[in-house]
Amino acid sequence: MIRSYPVRLLRSRRTRLVAAASAGVIAWSVASAAAALPTGGVVFDSTPGPVTTITPGSGTLTVDQGGDRVVIDWSTFNIATGETVTFNQPDAGAIAFNRVDPSAFTSIDGTLAANGGVWLFSPGGLLFGANAQVNVGSFVGSTARLQDADATAALTSNDVTATPFTTLGANLTVNSGATLNANDGYMVLLGETIVQNGTVTSASDAVWYGVAPGGTLSITTNVSGQTLENATVTDATGSTPGFTQGVAGVTSAATWVG
Repeated sequence: MIRSYPVRLLRSRRTRLVAAASAGVIAWSVASAAAALPTGGVVFDSTPGPVTTITPGSGTLTVDQGGDRVVIDWSTFNIATGETVTFNQPDAGAIAFNRVDPSAFTSIDGTLAANGGVWLFSPGGLLFGANAQVNVGSFVGSTARLQDADATAALTSNDVTATPFTTLGANLTVNSGATLNANDGYMVLLGETIVQNGTVTSASDAVWYGVAPGGTLSITTNVSGQTLENATVTDATGSTPGFTQGVAGVTSAATWVG
């Protein structure tokens, strides 16, 4: 039997969350970002518009997005301390879907900036270090895998589907000191496990956390792409995925169900 379980919506500008996870997950080293700045960026597909360009610099990487939506494949997507990755997008409703090679672990300990939406899919695991500064219009960070057909469909649909989370290394960690802010929309963090000790905020008060050891992720936005309308995880095995939920302003006030 297939069941769908909605991800909890947290009505809070500031949340702190700690999900049950092994000490090894919490201790992920930011040193993994030694080979820093994203590498191997290639545009997989895009809506009509000017050509999207990727320009590396000294400690910087700039993505000038052409169409309203673009899918970019990366070999790695690391940002070391003091480094900056910037997405210049057509408007606040624009979305850049970023897919990291499943064999690569993603470590962000620098600055990620954008005026629109940045969605980051890193099936090999995702870490926001103590110095991470994410300041974007809207943000989705997930260890789910966005397949080619789903990526192409995401360019023209408000419903985005990502297929099962991997079972190895598919953890998402936000270390103490990290600041993640969606200044014009929603903030979504989804992983096989989540450890959240940082500061995660959203101008619209839409901060979502989802934990799913398996299943399919579905995210629905409004037509403009700026408002999150729904997020669900469907478990095809009949088991119940776990969810985490934090309480605003209370440290370690999280529950793990699963």
